Amino acid sequence: MKSKPAQKTITEKLYQLYNDYYNSQIFTTNGYCELTAWAELLEADPSAFTTQKTDTDTFFLELSAFNIELFGLAWVNYNYELCEEEKQDSSQGDVALCSEIMFAKSYLEQTRNGDIWSSAGFYNDAIFQAHMAQRISRDWSVPRDSGYYMREIPQSVEKEEDLLLKTMREHYDKLLSDKECSLRLSKRLVSAHTWRDGIMIPQKLSSAFAQRLNFSPNIEALLLIQRLIVGLYENARDYINAVRDYGSWELARKATDGFRQHLIRIAQTEIEKKNKSEN
Repeated sequence: MKSKPAQKTITEKLYQLYNDYYNSQIFTTNGYCELTAWAELLEADPSAFTTQKTDTDTFFLELSAFNIELFGLAWVNYNYELCEEEKQDSSQGDVALCSEIMFAKSYLEQTRNGDIWSSAGFYNDAIFQAHMAQRISRDWSVPRDSGYYMREIPQSVEKEEDLLLKTMREHYDKLLSDKECSLRLSKRLVSAHTWRDGIMIPQKLSSAFAQRLNFSPNIEALLLIQRLIVGLYENARDYINAVRDYGSWELARKATDGFRQHLIRIAQTEIEKKNKSEN
């Protein structure tokens, strides 16, 4: 019978996952993601920015900040699902969630990117505010009778959410010595299901992003930012799933490329057979 891996080994593997993601998907040396997003936004709304270095630096900083927060949200949802499927217990989930938020702060401080940590806190709060807005708004996705429009949204909803956040905060204050990390993680946990249940978070984050950059995007640019947000979140989920299935992102890429080449060879063989039969 296999024994469970030691806690130190589990934590080391988690830190390796976070470190690899940050280095390969957020803080890449080539900056392709940032430059591509910058170019597309300028094309969508030429008046959005200037080409001054101060503007590009701010853009890259804010993009990194909400990329980090989206990875954190994706990580929370992934671990939620593991617990729902009974593939890990709550204590294992706590280890995964606490290690991620602590890694984020430590990584940014060690790389002298404390300003990105501060900006990520702004997006953390924006996500929580989006969750609250969605909770107190009407649910248009359910069948409605005429009485639905006459009923008031109960004021207790906001109190329930505040109580839930307080309960989460008390729990993680015991597990995390850093109270700022505890608060951010608690907000993520309270807000997590909102990503799955609605579109409020991408809308709120796109407005928050524009606010941080001090510009008023046109409709095309605003939709582009929303697509960027959804894309970065999905990228984080794909990365996490790839590491789970293959052990590392590199192995996942090799396996995917290998399978693609295999399909291409099959297609080429079929084409050659068809050409021979026609001749």
